[in-house]
Amino acid sequence: MIASPAQAPTFPHVVLVELPTLAPRARLVAVDPTTGAVTALGGFASDGLAPLALAVDPYDGDLVVALDAGANQSAIVRLRMSAASFVELPVATVPGPVAALAVVANDVFAAVDAPNGGVYRVSRRGGAPALALALPNLTAMHAWGPWAPQIVLAWTGRPGTAQPDSGTGVYDFDAGTWLFGPDGFANPSGRET
Repeated sequence: MIASPAQAPTFPHVVLVELPTLAPRARLVAVDPTTGAVTALGGFASDGLAPLALAVDPYDGDLVVALDAGANQSAIVRLRMSAASFVELPVATVPGPVAALAVVANDVFAAVDAPNGGVYRVSRRGGAPALALALPNLTAMHAWGPWAPQIVLAWTGRPGTAQPDSGTGVYDFDAGTWLFGPDGFANPSGRET
């Protein structure tokens, strides 16, 4: 089968990876979707921290990255390409490990996977994060587009926590209500699934 040029992706996918060495620990690479070629991108000030999550700001193309800041904290930073490296701008620090990031309208949403986790909301340009939805063990989040505050959430049930059962739902962060769900399902034999 031959793909027409209009069907072939042209922009590289940016991927955040953790290196087995400690310096730098976080690395951004560009992966060509057609050839599979991997190109290392420049470093950034906090690249010595373990990477957690990445989102692309659809408005200006900046990268929004979550990093493990230690002491059960995640640092969220904005990376702007400058010559052969990135300029790093702080966005926020949130409690717990960030599992996913999304940029919607003028906000960054951070899904925190912890017994006291949930979705934190902060201005795209930085500021104080606010807990927008308390939801323990939040492990996945998907936003549909740059102006859609309705976000799909999924959490993992863990025995011995406030959220022993897994589930999914679609939450409207502007209205502050569930559009679909939340739908939970029991974990077999009390296992984390």
